[in-house]
Amino acid sequence: MKLKYLILALITLVIGACKKELDVKVPDFEVSASTVTVTAGQPVIFNFQGNANNIAFYSGENLKDYTFSAPATREVTNLPDRPTILKGYGDPTIPSYSYTYKTAGTYTATFVVSNATIDQTKEVVKQIEITVTP
Repeated sequence: MKLKYLILALITLVIGACKKELDVKVPDFEVSASTVTVTAGQPVIFNFQGNANNIAFYSGENLKDYTFSAPATREVTNLPDRPTILKGYGDPTIPSYSYTYKTAGTYTATFVVSNATIDQTKEVVKQIEITVTP
C-alpha cells in the first residue's frame, strides 16, 4: 500500500515539474543611425546595442512598411509588407546593418526585436525617421 502512495507522489511531482514556463526577458536593444538625412543611393548604417534573439527590419518603403505588417517570422512569405530578417534565434549577434534607399522621400525605418520561448514572446519596436534627398 505504501508503495502505491510513493509511486503516486512521484508521478505527481514529475507532472508538476514539467509544467514550468521559461521566463522571457524583454529585449534590451537600442538602435541609432549614422545619419538621418542621406542622398538617394548612399547607405544608412544602423548601429545596434544590446541583444535580442530576433531582429526584423522594415525600411518604410512601399511593401516594406511596418504599419501594414503581421508578426515577423522566417516563414512569412505572402504578406503585402514583409520585413528583412536580420537575426534569428540561433544567429550570432550583429553590431550594425547597412541599407540603401534608392528613392527620395521620408521613411520610417522600423526594427522589431523579440525574445521568445515556446510559451511566450516579448517584443520591442524601435523606429527612426530617415529623410532621403535626390
